[in-house]
Amino acid sequence: MHDYVAQIEVGCRTDKPHTEPQECKSASTSGVNDMSTKSIYIKNSSSPILAGDSKRLILSVDDDSVALYVRHKLLSSAGYGVISANDGAQALELFGNNPVDLVLLDYALPEMDGGQVAEAMKQYEPNVPIIMVSGAHVPQKSLVPVNHFVRKAEGPEALLTAIRELIASSIRSRVDQT
Repeated sequence: MHDYVAQIEVGCRTDKPHTEPQECKSASTSGVNDMSTKSIYIKNSSSPILAGDSKRLILSVDDDSVALYVRHKLLSSAGYGVISANDGAQALELFGNNPVDLVLLDYALPEMDGGQVAEAMKQYEPNVPIIMVSGAHVPQKSLVPVNHFVRKAEGPEALLTAIRELIASSIRSRVDQT
């Protein structure tokens, strides 16, 4: 097992989380770009961070555009395709119109919570794995339609491990059904 480091730019907010954030100005009058680089250390990963399957598409859903951007960079670095949504309605639209292999879903969303979004997704496509991510308490009933739960504090290694395991399990299930 090896240790890996991913370099991720953080700090810029954008109103379009499904695209790469444009450069943004800090709140100060200096007009300096408010981006900074953060190293995420992934210790003793069972496979390198770049060992993801680029054919796998992940839908990342969070109302925090910085969190979406960081996840997008992390998942792209791991070789996954990523599309992003900042609310439940946008997530359901993207889910219905794209061949999504896995969903990363924040619990605390505007309009409808992550449990409601997960329930709607499972009614439409029950075989797509869903990982709920939250930094806060999540009611048990909201965890029923999801396949896995990761606390935001657990960090990127736990998230990438859960993604790899669920995608591998999903692939095995599809092979077994044929």
